[in-house]
Amino acid sequence: MTRRQKTKINEINYQRVKQPSVALRTRNPEDAFLQLQRTIGNQAVGRFLQAKLNVNQPDDKYEKEADWAAEQVMRMPETASSNPSNGLLQPHRALALSPLGPTILARKKPDDIKAVHKALFVTSPIGESCKKWRDKATKASPKTTGEEMVDEFRKNLEEDIKKRPLSVVGEVTAKTSESEIDTIASEVNQKILKKFGGVIKTPLTDTEVQDRVKILAAEKTKDPEFIKQWLANKLNTWTTIGEYCIDEDDKRFQKVLNDILADESMAKSVRTLASRQSAFFEGEAASRTVHIHKGMEAAKAESTLIHELVHFYAHPDYRQWNAKMIVPRYINEGFAEFLAREVEGGSARSSYEDRYEFIRDKVAKHVSVDDIASAYFAGEVWKVENISKVAKELFGVREKEKKKAK
Repeated sequence: MTRRQKTKINEINYQRVKQPSVALRTRNPEDAFLQLQRTIGNQAVGRFLQAKLNVNQPDDKYEKEADWAAEQVMRMPETASSNPSNGLLQPHRALALSPLGPTILARKKPDDIKAVHKALFVTSPIGESCKKWRDKATKASPKTTGEEMVDEFRKNLEEDIKKRPLSVVGEVTAKTSESEIDTIASEVNQKILKKFGGVIKTPLTDTEVQDRVKILAAEKTKDPEFIKQWLANKLNTWTTIGEYCIDEDDKRFQKVLNDILADESMAKSVRTLASRQSAFFEGEAASRTVHIHKGMEAAKAESTLIHELVHFYAHPDYRQWNAKMIVPRYINEGFAEFLAREVEGGSARSSYEDRYEFIRDKVAKHVSVDDIASAYFAGEVWKVENISKVAKELFGVREKEKKKAK
């Protein structure tokens, strides 16, 4: 059956419930959803949900038709066919109908979903649209974009050293021991599980977490890859390179990194600052290893670990979804920091303030914290947005798995 045929079936089914002159008898969205289910049946509702997922662009014909159907759910009156004795699902079982039922249709407006999709997949978090990268200098712009990024980094590096001159001289005194880090890691893990344990699929034991949290070894900070990753993080923070929406593996991004490291006037300070990084991680999700600097005080170590251990629990489906976003690293850190601040004694790391504000203003304004947590920890990304191709594909895979399990 084609999508057009499916949509037509939905239109025919919904003609049975259109009564524009009848007043709405309930203001509860989930009750309205149940009215639809009881009136046209489980299969018809299922076809509607599937049609809603199969649409492509937010403003195309089929998306508008699906949005129209969603509006009918909210406007629909109760009818005689809503008798509980008709054998359909009762209110306390309604949530089992579909993960998309009350979450996508009843609690969220189409405009909210479109706004989230636009923020994550269309526009740059820094600007309204992605800027064009210039590989050649012109009379109007005597430097290439890459050269401008190097200059921006140099300026911010010098300002940072001026504010914190001791950051590049002297020795760092140890303030946190390996055993203290183990204790803090266990406490932080328990806080995260207390807050989000209901949606975290595979909780780590305290011992597993302790094995993945270590004191940052001096030899690790001399590794060229470590220095390059530190620099990549700073490049996103100290320059406007994010406005160009290029991935860190992009040859243009890599050239900027190499040009900075090739300039000895900056490279020496970069290596010193990198060696004093408060925390460093390797790997992804549960295989992630966090390295904490010995010079970090216990209170700050806890704040840092809340953020880093949230990363431990990122679901593989969430990571797949995040990888397709306009600026993956920036947005990923935003989600992690947002959820970290939901944990008791949240992290509130100033270095991630702009990323946190992005998620707060562009995502959490439209969807609930519970839905964000479900997307991040359980991979149910369609609870945050269901327009992107990757979100639709992940939902389809999950639905097939459910059918096989029955």
